[in-house]
Amino acid sequence: PQDSWHKLISDDRLEKAEKLMEEREKRNEAIDLTDCLQFCDKSEIILKTPIILEQIWSQSKTSGNKFLKAAEKLRDKLAHAQDIVSGSSWPEVLSLVEKIEAVLIKCEEIEKL
Repeated sequence: PQDSWHKLISDDRLEKAEKLMEEREKRNEAIDLTDCLQFCDKSEIILKTPIILEQIWSQSKTSGNKFLKAAEKLRDKLAHAQDIVSGSSWPEVLSLVEKIEAVLIKCEEIEKL
């Protein structure tokens, strides 16, 4: 609430998000500062906020961190048109995608509250 997440990321990361927001505002894009955060920033906020971590990830913080790193790695491969199976297998990728979908559903349920 009320931008309390600012203290959970470094000043440098916050500054980068603010610069990106300025660029987007110049293009008349109606966005919020949180829309300018990178995946790693959002992961950091989740991992440093126990109540959020509990609500979306019922396992340990360590397993939550591993999950978020794996999700970020998959996101990076997709964003850069790389082979998404490289270093793993299709069953592993599909399992990760199912876990990501389950977390997103939990996030949507929380948002409705």
